[in-house]
Amino acid sequence: MVKEIMHVRIDNSINTRKEILKTALDTTRLLKDFEKFKDIRERKTNEIKKLHKVFKEIKLLKSHLKRYGLPSLPEDVKKEIAIRQKKVAPIEKPIKVITPKEAIKVKKKVTKKKIVKKQKTPTDKLSADISEIENMLKNL
Repeated sequence: MVKEIMHVRIDNSINTRKEILKTALDTTRLLKDFEKFKDIRERKTNEIKKLHKVFKEIKLLKSHLKRYGLPSLPEDVKKEIAIRQKKVAPIEKPIKVITPKEAIKVKKKVTKKKIVKKQKTPTDKLSADISEIENMLKNL
């Protein structure tokens, strides 16, 4: 079977193209938001799993502590600890005054950090698609 090619004339083709591009732009933005949502949900479930592991470990340690208990300290050791705590006063650190030149040096050190390239995620790809569609709309 041979298919015939048929062309149809569309009135206001530029407006129709703009509407199609706007729809594609909205759809791409929705996909980007959905990818962010999936990423957040995945991180949330991972954090909840970590939290459950920590709670299990705490529960295990608590039961171990109850079972075996802690040895009590002799009275003379308790008194000695109390005396030491009273004698030791918190030491205050002197405040260092920074000159404007030193502040500039610190800022330069902070800004010279190496930039690590990230792998493109689906949201990055969708952002690129959005900017590409917006450019196409501007060109029309």
